[in-house]
Amino acid sequence: MTIYCTGKSKTTVTMLSPLLKVIVDAPADVSVGGKTETYNHPMGSPINQTFDQTIVAVSLSPPNQTYENGAGTRACPLPTIDGQTITSDFDNYYADNTGTCNYKIQLMGITVNGKAYPSKDGLFTVTCDDDCPEGSHKCIHNKYPGYCCIACAQVANRINNIAKKIR
Repeated sequence: MTIYCTGKSKTTVTMLSPLLKVIVDAPADVSVGGKTETYNHPMGSPINQTFDQTIVAVSLSPPNQTYENGAGTRACPLPTIDGQTITSDFDNYYADNTGTCNYKIQLMGITVNGKAYPSKDGLFTVTCDDDCPEGSHKCIHNKYPGYCCIACAQVANRINNIAKKIR
């Protein structure tokens, strides 16, 4: 949890993947965290489920669940995470399986003032009152919106590279 833009009127949070801009009254509480979803899987087929956000973690909810198959009672499998998909090929014959396993899926996201937004990578920028983000310099520009933002670290690297070549 981090508070941005104290003493300002507006906070703009820009999520980078997918590109999404959220404008709220300042100050804003912004954090990387996302949301939790439940997924109930009938055990008559392999698990192969895709979500709209990157999966951070998966767990059984509640723990120690079981399902029935022709050979007896089996523990519910914990699926493998691959980006936005969970998978598990946990059985060699699904036709005799009965029961459902319930999972808690933690998805990547960014929370702004308590509301979760999707994010594949958890990266975002924050600006206050439509100004440049921290770590950049505001320059006047003749095109809309009348200014541009230049990343200070990039400019510093370029200046250092030029200085090395001059020496």
